[in-house]
Amino acid sequence: IFRRSKRDIYSKKYCFEVALRTFIYMITFRLLEETDLIDRVSWINTPSIFNNMSFDQKVTNERTKAWYERVKSIPFRYDFVLEEDGSLLAMGGITSYISSSKTAETYTFTNPILHSKGYGTLMLYLGCRFTLTSPNFECLIAYIRPTNTSSLKIHERIGFTEIRESRHGSLPMAKEGHLCFELTSSSFNKELLSQSMLNSINTSLIL
Repeated sequence: IFRRSKRDIYSKKYCFEVALRTFIYMITFRLLEETDLIDRVSWINTPSIFNNMSFDQKVTNERTKAWYERVKSIPFRYDFVLEEDGSLLAMGGITSYISSSKTAETYTFTNPILHSKGYGTLMLYLGCRFTLTSPNFECLIAYIRPTNTSSLKIHERIGFTEIRESRHGSLPMAKEGHLCFELTSSSFNKELLSQSMLNSINTSLIL
C-alpha cells in the first residue's frame, strides 16, 4: 500500500488535488464563446459577484455582446471558461496587456451556485499557467476588495503577493476600494497541480 507522510497529507497541494480528483477528468478549459454570454451576464449581475467587481451599472446581454465583439480580437487578451459536461463552472481572463513590461491584469469569477468547490482556484491557476508559460508575459496583476476574503485566499494560494509601489507602466496601483496583487513566473505556485492531473484536463490551449 502506498503511504503518504503526514506532511504530504496536509500539504496544500495534496489537499487541493484530493478536492479536484472527483471531477477534474470531466473538465474543459477553453476560450470564451458567444454562447457563454447569457450565463456571463447572469453571473456578473449576482450581488456576490457584482459587488466585488468594478462595474458602475448592471450589465446587459446587448452591451455584453458588443463588448465580446470588441475584445475578442485584441492582441494578448484572453477570456476563459471552465466547463463540465456543458455546464459552466467559472470564467476568467487576461486583460489590459502592456507590452513594455509584459504585464497584464487578471480576473476570475465562479458560477454563483458553485462557490467553495475549488473551481475558482482551478480557473485562476489554469489562466495564470497558460499566460506565464508564454514569453509575452512576465507579470500578472489582480485587483481585489479587502472584504473579498475568498478571493484573497485563492490568489495567495496561487502565489500572488500584495504590492504598494507601481512598476507596471500604465496599470493603476489600485482601483478604488481594491488592493493590488502581483504574480510573476518565479512566484507562481506551479506545483499546486501535478502534471498528471494537468494532463487530464480537456483543452486545446497550451499549458
